[in-house]
Amino acid sequence: MVLWKPEPPQETSLDPKTSLFGLAVLGQDLSLTSKEVAVATTLNKTHYLVLVKNPATITVPKAVNNKGRSYIVKNMSKAGVVDIIVANGGTIDWAKRLRLTLQGSFVHFTSEASEWLIIGGINVKLEEILDTKLSEMIELQQKTLTAVRVTNRHQEEGTEKRFDERDIALETTEKITKRYL
Repeated sequence: MVLWKPEPPQETSLDPKTSLFGLAVLGQDLSLTSKEVAVATTLNKTHYLVLVKNPATITVPKAVNNKGRSYIVKNMSKAGVVDIIVANGGTIDWAKRLRLTLQGSFVHFTSEASEWLIIGGINVKLEEILDTKLSEMIELQQKTLTAVRVTNRHQEEGTEKRFDERDIALETTEKITKRYL
């Protein structure tokens, strides 16, 4: 008597209607919730997976009214940037804007009632983080050079050593590089 007979293995493939970025999503037909957009779009409760075909700005509703809601936005554009902003000055992970600069990059974020929080993605925020750090480095270097100029102006010639602005700029750049890179 045979109690259990295993089924022969079936050939499987990922169906774009039930897979997301190469991962199977069990029990969810993504064709019902995915939308392709080619122009600026404001997301609402009918959106979940948003495939952005052209450079565009995607506006997300305020997190306050959307606790538990999640969105996935993917840049499908070959040569364009997708900007993601929150209505009424809200933020996503405390940033006023996200930029998906590379084709295929995506971000998955969810509302916890007061803030949209990033819970996954590829190539998210890296460019913004680098831009911010570079701006901080330049600002620090400018402040240091200003302080050196003021100090040099107030010193009497020959009584105290004057600072060489080029040396200070190099030292500051080295310190910044060690700290941030």
